[in-house]
Amino acid sequence: MRWPRTPYRLALTQLTGLQPEALGFSQNRSTSGLIEASAILPMDALRAEADLYGTMELAQQLQASDVGTGTLEALAEAVDLLCRAYPVVPAATLRDRTQKRLAQVNRLLSGRLTLDQHRELLVITGWLTALLGCVHYDLGEREEAETARRAAFEMGRQVGHSELMGWAHEMSAWFALVEGRYEDVVTAARMGQAVAGQSSAMVQLTLQEARGLARIGDRREADRALTRGAEVLGRFAIPEHPDHHFVFDHAK
Repeated sequence: MRWPRTPYRLALTQLTGLQPEALGFSQNRSTSGLIEASAILPMDALRAEADLYGTMELAQQLQASDVGTGTLEALAEAVDLLCRAYPVVPAATLRDRTQKRLAQVNRLLSGRLTLDQHRELLVITGWLTALLGCVHYDLGEREEAETARRAAFEMGRQVGHSELMGWAHEMSAWFALVEGRYEDVVTAARMGQAVAGQSSAMVQLTLQEARGLARIGDRREADRALTRGAEVLGRFAIPEHPDHHFVFDHAK
């Protein structure tokens, strides 16, 4: 039998206590990604995330522990779907959906967890909070956006997640760019590069640095920043989902 998609895999495991292999399902390693995400278009991502949310709510009601088999995997998938919905879903709709998912994760954080589960949930919370900050900013909710940005950075710092910290700094650079604070753009971008590691965040941070430098008239340093970013980008494979808000699109 064909390998089930994540929501059904999660529900089957919670209902039967058995892994899909034990139930006769055969996994195709080349196509066993989370929810066959490659087949989901950005415009459909929010609907897929809603389906996943409902399945997880049911699964959690059927299990004794707060974080059962597949829950963290499904949550990580939900985050990816929400981030992919960002370019096409109205900001208010995405804000409400992200807040709903955050409330679910916060309930799990207050339950029984291993240290590894707690760390993974903090990372998931950090990405959701970063996304929420971006949506708040799009809606003109400046204070809420900054609060979310700071919270995302702090969660990244607590768990040592360099890319999450890098994107939090990138958000600060983005806010400053929109508001015309070009020296602050450069400062935030360089602070982010100090922690972002070899990641999409690093590439985006060099781009923001270049934008800030160009705005203040330093074309030479702007070109150097772009060159550094291109060197980092050249080490990455083409992303499977360039529509993901926290994945640098090579087309840029």
